[in-house]
Amino acid sequence: MGGEETATTQQMIRVPIQIDFKHKSNYKITLNQETVVEHSQTSIGFDTHWLEPKRLQALTIHGNVEVSKLVLDGIDTEYFIHHGFVNGGYRGNQTTENLTYYFKVPIWRWYIEWIQHDNSYFRKLSKAHQGFLPL
Repeated sequence: MGGEETATTQQMIRVPIQIDFKHKSNYKITLNQETVVEHSQTSIGFDTHWLEPKRLQALTIHGNVEVSKLVLDGIDTEYFIHHGFVNGGYRGNQTTENLTYYFKVPIWRWYIEWIQHDNSYFRKLSKAHQGFLPL
């Protein structure tokens, strides 16, 4: 038993994350409400703790920030940066308080589904601020 991996731990995934900010300012980054880092540099990278596949993950940046690039597991998420949730239920990549991005692992599978369904009925509801239904 000691030191043996279970089927559950074998399926867990660590994700490298790289975030670039447009301006230098103080911020704190949390993942699923656990503090990851507090800093002020314009570019930061870190690895997540072990994440459960297919579970919705919440990456939140607290502070006065504007995200210019978000790379998850080596994948540049391109225009996904503009789909973060900011104060008051609005969407975007800039905030004075909290900016939250939701994603699932494995990243490549989630991102392909997100791109394919970005213009689906549910995404159009979300874009119109009528609710959020994660994939």
